[in-house]
Amino acid sequence: MLFAGRLDPIDPFNGGPPQDFKPGVVADVCSAKACIQSWHDFNDCSLSPQASRGLADATYQRWAGKDHTEVAWWVLDNGGHTWPGGHISPGPTADKVGPLNTSVNATEEIWAFCQRHTL
Repeated sequence: MLFAGRLDPIDPFNGGPPQDFKPGVVADVCSAKACIQSWHDFNDCSLSPQASRGLADATYQRWAGKDHTEVAWWVLDNGGHTWPGGHISPGPTADKVGPLNTSVNATEEIWAFCQRHTL
């Protein structure tokens, strides 16, 4: 399961270098779409989503994969590098993580995902 915020300054949705990271650190991250595609390919998932839903500022897709695996993806239109449905702790980096999406509760979504898959 991947939660990807379109306004994430640390792990940019479209890839590239993080904004306002650490001085002197050079980094380049892959896009959220490339990341989810790699999991999709690894799990040999179906082409069409098995489930999807849209909220005002978030969309969800889930694909069935081989051996009872699945790949799930939340795209958070107004989300930053935050825990969806959580909170942003005050402090010196609070303004550097981007906005908090409260339409989705990541804790509940991850728990539902894990309940569908036993070890």
